[in-house]
Amino acid sequence: MKLIWASVRKASDLCSTTTFSLLEGLRQRGHEIVFLSPKPFDENTPWTNIELQQSTVKGFQASSLAASARDWFKALPVDDNQCIVIDWPLASKLGKYLNDSGHRVLLMDRSPPADPSIFGRLQWRHWKKAWTMVDKGVFSDGFVVSEAHASFAGKYCRRRNCIHILPAGVDTELFQPISKPTDLEAPSFVYHGRLDKHRGVLALPLLVQQLRTSGKKATLTLIGEGDAVRGLENIANNNSWISIIGTLKKRELANQLANHDIGLLPMPDSTVWRLASPLKRSEYLASGLLVYGIEHAGNRLSKHGEDWIKLVDRSIFHEACEPWINSLANLDVSQLKSSARSYALKQLNWSITVDVMEQLLVTN
Repeated sequence: MKLIWASVRKASDLCSTTTFSLLEGLRQRGHEIVFLSPKPFDENTPWTNIELQQSTVKGFQASSLAASARDWFKALPVDDNQCIVIDWPLASKLGKYLNDSGHRVLLMDRSPPADPSIFGRLQWRHWKKAWTMVDKGVFSDGFVVSEAHASFAGKYCRRRNCIHILPAGVDTELFQPISKPTDLEAPSFVYHGRLDKHRGVLALPLLVQQLRTSGKKATLTLIGEGDAVRGLENIANNNSWISIIGTLKKRELANQLANHDIGLLPMPDSTVWRLASPLKRSEYLASGLLVYGIEHAGNRLSKHGEDWIKLVDRSIFHEACEPWINSLANLDVSQLKSSARSYALKQLNWSITVDVMEQLLVTN
């Protein structure tokens, strides 16, 4: 099967980890891949990369990408052994054109609009239209990341059997634990991903500060970039226990995570995060980390109630952490970390996600 994927993701984006893993998994199973994007992956990738032209003016970026992709698609012949995947921001400009041309087209929705700005609010109209197009058969099927996400998309697509869940998996060979004792009196916390205000990251320094005030020598490492970086740097300048690191390559990220004890999920209980399947959670668990975060459907695991993950209401996020850490003194923490790793191996491996996508590609 030949898969052609038109994406809005730049290879440098942290979110592109998911895209890369899906492409690599499908390629390893013998499928031919052509990937269209604004800033493609390295030329050494074992698939064809096509660079799309994108406007630098905010508000015109998706439409310019769609126009560039449409120019490329004009020369593409229809082939029954070929399938096209379109990221939802490009759907309204490309979906009908490709469907009318006789191509089989699938919708990819890794997340509804997450930007809280006016541009993000305007994107909701395009997101809803994309799923309406799945409902009308312009797209034969669509992908989401979680059960909650599927239910939400189902408000606009009545063909529920055409909505397929592709949860965020993890490269369990790259993200692995190391032999490292956990000192509950000096726990090391880590967060990686976008350092944006609406993701709740500004609450993390206070979380660790309260633990230090109570006598624990806790530390915090923040990895990524975003609009909260300046404020976080101002805090870090006066507190040596906070480290802020820019975006890392996957192998460097894996090494950083393995050297910490607890991964953080501060994303609040709002629509976009309730629908999510955060890749960072999978990477924390594969690295043998315990997990602490906000309680909601997006952060929750299907098998909840394990001692290696603690999710609490946002109103007690700061206060509930110390009692939880203290309670771990009565448990075998090394066994908990091993159990977290085992869960990732059994439930979050990328091969499971690739199975879902491959099955849809080859059976229709």
